[in-house]
Amino acid sequence: MTDYIAQEPKIDLPFQAYTENGKNRFAHLINTIADNSPTGRAVLEDAAKAGYQLKMQAMSGTQGFVCEEMKTIFLSTCYDDNVLMETLAHECRHVQQVMRGVPDNHRELVIRDTVKMNRAIEADAEAVGAATAWEIRKNSGNDGPWKALEEKCPKITQGMESAAKGDERIATPAMMRGAFDGWYQNKPMMDIYEKNVVFNDALSNSLQEHREAKPADFFKREMSSAEMVNMFCKDTAGKCYWADNPDVLNEPARLQINQNTMDFAKSVNEFRADKKLKVDTSYNDLYVYGTAPKTAEKSANSAALQAAVARKKLSR
Repeated sequence: MTDYIAQEPKIDLPFQAYTENGKNRFAHLINTIADNSPTGRAVLEDAAKAGYQLKMQAMSGTQGFVCEEMKTIFLSTCYDDNVLMETLAHECRHVQQVMRGVPDNHRELVIRDTVKMNRAIEADAEAVGAATAWEIRKNSGNDGPWKALEEKCPKITQGMESAAKGDERIATPAMMRGAFDGWYQNKPMMDIYEKNVVFNDALSNSLQEHREAKPADFFKREMSSAEMVNMFCKDTAGKCYWADNPDVLNEPARLQINQNTMDFAKSVNEFRADKKLKVDTSYNDLYVYGTAPKTAEKSANSAALQAAVARKKLSR
């Protein structure tokens, strides 16, 4: 077990710890981010302003999560500090996203926009986690968090690195976009969120609406790509890093879902029509994997690929 140096946290983000060493570990995580990563520091400070606290507990299969009801960010004791620094920044970004207007309940969005929103908030949180790890590496020489993320999510780190010139101490908008795009190249991860949020939460739960005395207003509103990215895809200066391409989430390559989800969306709407509930046909704007226009698939990765090619030419 690591013995941590006694220190006070430089951000007033409360934490629950039952030993002095546990307290010092939290302070070490917070201070490493605060001292070396402007991106990470900003999201931790906003989580503190929102009244959140940190807590560690043994959890297998997840590195951390946010519980809004308890205003608590949980981190898993099963992972080392290199993993948890990126995780802490990632989860604090989720808190910040809600502060900026991301709805607590995605069910109120139409299915097409639930897919867009859920994927975009995860890609954005991963971009912030990657930026935090990058900045810690560049500003302190500690490459542990970056290597941990590189092992877990190589497409994200490749996307950020390909968009960098190499000497940036703060992640640039291009680097954020590169990491964001990298998340969309991890289909197994996308499948997990598609099943948990779209299939199980939104679609499955909408089947029960007819039993409720007061309908839950599933699928009651739309939200455009521009609204989403301008709401939460922002850098430390508060500027949208997708400002030059606000319709990015409409690219067909980002709107692909599995066949079983598409089939379920159709059957759910048939059921809702039979029960005289609001029908949502926005799933017709989505694509089953393999049917999206190939040109769009290229555009989803174009920024990272073009940067990588340019860097290769320069190195010759």
